[in-house]
Amino acid sequence: MVCDHAGLILFQEKYLSLHLLGRAAFPLFCYALAVAFLKAGPDKGLHYGFHKYGLRLLIFAVIAEPVSLLTRGLPVLNILFTLCLAAGFAGLSWRMKNWQIYICYAVAIATLLFPPLFEFGWIGVALPSCIMLAMRGEKTAVPFLLLFLFLMNMQGWTAGILPLGDMSVERFLMMAAMTGAAASLVPLAAIMAGSLMPQAGRLTPKYFLHIFYPAHLALLLLLAKLMNEG
Repeated sequence: MVCDHAGLILFQEKYLSLHLLGRAAFPLFCYALAVAFLKAGPDKGLHYGFHKYGLRLLIFAVIAEPVSLLTRGLPVLNILFTLCLAAGFAGLSWRMKNWQIYICYAVAIATLLFPPLFEFGWIGVALPSCIMLAMRGEKTAVPFLLLFLFLMNMQGWTAGILPLGDMSVERFLMMAAMTGAAASLVPLAAIMAGSLMPQAGRLTPKYFLHIFYPAHLALLLLLAKLMNEG
């Protein structure tokens, strides 16, 4: 995440490698959310989705939005809003049948044709529940999971927010493949590496990442101003 934002704020997206590394962050957040809901179980899932996780994320999303808008100027709400809705849908999905969930997934994919209201759009909202289904052994969820990982970064172009310019179909598909690989292979490697580490409590304080999100954006903006003045 820091790599992606540093590439945008400090270097105006000159380095594709920073952008690709940053693509791994959101799937990892979704994975952590899915694991939390799997531990909570179906009985507590709805409560956790709308109250424990959803409400907490909403509060931090509202706090972080001015900083996000100031530093990046994107016409979408920040990623914490996406995770807030994702927590609600993940909790609700415990009460839904698989075919109902898959209809929601298909609708999420269809929204690629429209400008998103928040980062990663409705595919980002659906991703944690899809990871949950796949981890529960639902093989029919795996194609949706792969589609989500390979398409979630494409909405800026498909909805016309980012100009295609002279980008050919081949280049568009290449970008989809590169960002998709970064959003799937890098998180998988991180998860596998994490599983080999001692599992002894929290690595960071409880609200560290919630506070770190706006804080690192503000710090990068400050660094960008110092670099420009220098």
